[in-house]
Amino acid sequence: MSAVRRLAAGEAPALAGIVHGLPEYFTDDVPGKVERDAASHEAWVITDDGTIAGFAIAARKSPGGAEILWIAVDAPRRGQGHGTRLLSTVMDEIGRAHV
Repeated sequence: MSAVRRLAAGEAPALAGIVHGLPEYFTDDVPGKVERDAASHEAWVITDDGTIAGFAIAARKSPGGAEILWIAVDAPRRGQGHGTRLLSTVMDEIGRAHV
């Protein structure tokens, strides 16, 4: 079963691992950028049977605006709706904050 939640302390390396597994979408410098952005912006993960299956990172640009900086789903779990569920949850949470 999958669940969306906020990124917990110490989990950023798992995000970098997802990026490493998607070389057709991300360049070699992105894993480090993802880890840095996860530490300084709002970040969520979707888990699948307790394993991080994807992530999203959003930056507040103004009191009423935000930007999705990164979103990705682990290669073996793509096409199962994880990205759709993750993005929907992130948009709902940001919307509740009137962004």
